[in-house]
Amino acid sequence: MVEYERVLVPIVGKQSDEAAIELACNLARKDTEICLVHVIELTRGSSLDTEVDTEIGRSEDMLSRGKVFASNKGYDVQASLLQARDVASAIIDEATDRESYLIVMSSQYKRKFGVFSLGSVIPTVLKNSQCPVMLIQT
Repeated sequence: MVEYERVLVPIVGKQSDEAAIELACNLARKDTEICLVHVIELTRGSSLDTEVDTEIGRSEDMLSRGKVFASNKGYDVQASLLQARDVASAIIDEATDRESYLIVMSSQYKRKFGVFSLGSVIPTVLKNSQCPVMLIQT
């Protein structure tokens, strides 16, 4: 079995986050750094250093819960809260900056106009990431 170093796990504040963190832990060596990242998407008109207090509090709470979940499994966990205009680009940039070996993302089964949809973030990350991307459907 391949064991990865430096695994990036984007989280969105849903129950599916735990499945992605669990998968990352199962694929990682014990000395691996697992990085949880949450991206607050800003509108085109707002400045990148705009502080969205309600979102920041909620995001820090979800990152904290994720850190506890992964730490309880014995992993070194880092957490990053980012603000960006494009979520997919922020995830790709963070994975590149951290020299991640793997991105683990969760996807809930969604239907849009009667057709299965991954949304816009996952396909963009899959297409443009410099490291492997693993999806877990919940």
